Amino acid sequence: HIHPLPDELEWTDGAAIPVVFATAWACLFGVGRAVAGETVLVLGAGGGVGTAAVQLARTAGLVVYGTAGTQEKRDFVVQLGASRCFDSRGDWENPLVATIGKQGLDIALDPVGGAATAACRRQLGPMGRLVVYGMSCGVPGIRRNWFAAAVGWLRTPRIHPMSLIRGNLSISGVHLLHLSRRQDLLQRAIQEMLPRFQSGELRPVIDRVFSLDRAGAVQAHKRLHARANLGKVVLSRSPSGRSVPEKHSTKIV
Repeated sequence: HIHPLPDELEWTDGAAIPVVFATAWACLFGVGRAVAGETVLVLGAGGGVGTAAVQLARTAGLVVYGTAGTQEKRDFVVQLGASRCFDSRGDWENPLVATIGKQGLDIALDPVGGAATAACRRQLGPMGRLVVYGMSCGVPGIRRNWFAAAVGWLRTPRIHPMSLIRGNLSISGVHLLHLSRRQDLLQRAIQEMLPRFQSGELRPVIDRVFSLDRAGAVQAHKRLHARANLGKVVLSRSPSGRSVPEKHSTKIV
């Protein structure tokens, strides 16, 4: 799990790279098999994995669309390289259809679940791939809402093999922690990406840096659950996030 952190990157950068970029890489290129020229929709494009996926898709030559909950996030996602970012708090499916036409999506990345998963499936074109890596619809606010979780579960489409055959569709799941038996895949992903961070082609998007203590952790989790973060939230030993481990001279991711 250890990789050298290039001198061009700060410690906070190293904290914000592995999980989100490896997840985005696994979704797009591991099970998504993305190739240049294809169209991808990234739900939650203003979050940690979302901002990583938008960058990776753009640099791979894909046409990128996203969804996000605030205008600030939507503007930022477009700055990262998305052709357009739709409002996730309202109807984003019809504006998407009006934009991409009848050809449909080649890939959809879904961390939301529920009705969003059903919408993504409807908008897949022939040979389209839906990659699910979360189900945030069960946590609509600062606390888990079990009623909302149940509604989200019921709204999530049930998949029958014949429907996939008829539609020429693929539906996959990604959970980074359960890829521990395939470290070769994760090693390759990080090794491929690190030089691109050095060159500035890719960059981790860091929302806030909180102190590495109980109070800081509480503030960080509140910000995450309120979905106020734009990119990754980092905990650090120092306010600047630039502290160096006392017993190590080599930075690692």
